[in-house]
Amino acid sequence: MKTCHKLSIIFLKYAPFIAGILMWIHVILKICGVNLFIAENLVGLPIVPCIICCVWSYAFNFCLLHRIFIMYTSLVTYCINLHTDIFGFGDMVTIIRWLLFSIGLILIVLFIIKQCKNKYNEEITNN
Repeated sequence: MKTCHKLSIIFLKYAPFIAGILMWIHVILKICGVNLFIAENLVGLPIVPCIICCVWSYAFNFCLLHRIFIMYTSLVTYCINLHTDIFGFGDMVTIIRWLLFSIGLILIVLFIIKQCKNKYNEEITNN
């Protein structure tokens, strides 16, 4: 039972980052004209699960960046659903894809900076 608990916390901790990166790659592929539906079906996050994941993130004291990755994944999924099911974005589709790409890139850079900062602080406290 204890192992299952640890695995679930590890999953909750890293799943939003992995999902965000996969959705970011999906946006890059869309910009390049490659249509793969694997990412949106594999890691897409509708609104209600997004809220649940944010509550879990808050309950387990994960950082704000964790919740922002959850919301980014949900935003990309929402845009995909709006574009394919409800209405097309028309000429705005390229702009929206570049906007989502930029947001994802900023989040990934922030994540890398945060991880480097955590490693640096860890090394200082251990020495």
